[in-house]
Order: sequence, then structure tokens, then C-alpha cells
Amino acid sequence: MDTSKAYIKMCKAAVGLQNEKWVSKKGKSYPWEEGDMVSLHRKVFMYDACSHSEGFIEPQVYDTECVWLPRQDQLQEMVIESLTASLHDGFEHRRLIVLTGRFREFVSHCFPEEPLYSERFDSMEQLWLAFVMKEKHGKVWNGTAWENSGKGPQE
Repeated sequence: MDTSKAYIKMCKAAVGLQNEKWVSKKGKSYPWEEGDMVSLHRKVFMYDACSHSEGFIEPQVYDTECVWLPRQDQLQEMVIESLTASLHDGFEHRRLIVLTGRFREFVSHCFPEEPLYSERFDSMEQLWLAFVMKEKHGKVWNGTAWENSGKGPQE
């Protein structure tokens, strides 16, 4: 699991992704699930069943200071969910084939302004986060922030 400063920076800047974590957990006082990784005050914590009862992090700081660090499987699931919704009835079983095809295109695609875009990432989490942001939010990482790619959905 990538807990580098670079990945934390990418996750923190992915405001839409951070907000989705909160929206999907409405009704709960905290959005974390078993195994979630979060960054707080330059430290990384893993949430487990004991965390909340032991005062893992005070609930009031969740929305202002914590940065969710999605694992690779969580990033993949985000894209699988959106792909399944976009497939025609009867083709949902092909979602993994479609996902791997899109991911392959993303990794091998050369943007005119950035010929080796996928090679700028140091971990699979960084690469998959970039893929999720491109697919779901139409954004690319410029090294310091997410910016509109000009393709795909825009925020």
C-alpha cells in the first residue's frame, strides 16, 4: 500500500473522490470501513473494528483533516461500478474485460502534451488513482494538482 507523500498529495487534491467517500456513507457518523487507510497530521492510520471504539480519530476532524488513501482494490471497484452502470443489459459479465481494456489503453496512451503520462507514477495506487480520476472526473495529474483533461466527464 502506497503511503508516500506523493500519493497523499494526489489523494488530498482529489476533492471529488474524497467527497464521494463521505456521500456514500450518509447516515454514519464516520465514513471509514475495515481496512481503510487515512492520513492525518503526516501519519498514516489503518481503520479496523477496534479503531472507533478506541478513539481512532475524533469524528469532528474527519471532514476537515483526514485524507482517505484508497487501496488499489477500492480504486478498481470505483471504476467497475461506473462501467457496469454504462454497459447494456446482458453485458454486465464483460465488465472486467472492458475495464482491463480501458486500463490498457490508459497506460499505453500518449497524451500529446505528455508522451509518457503513465510513467510518472511510482506505484500501482498512484497509477490507478490517475485512471479513476481520468475515467470518472475527466482529470489528469500535472504533478501538483488535478486539471481538466478536455476528455471525459468534467467537474
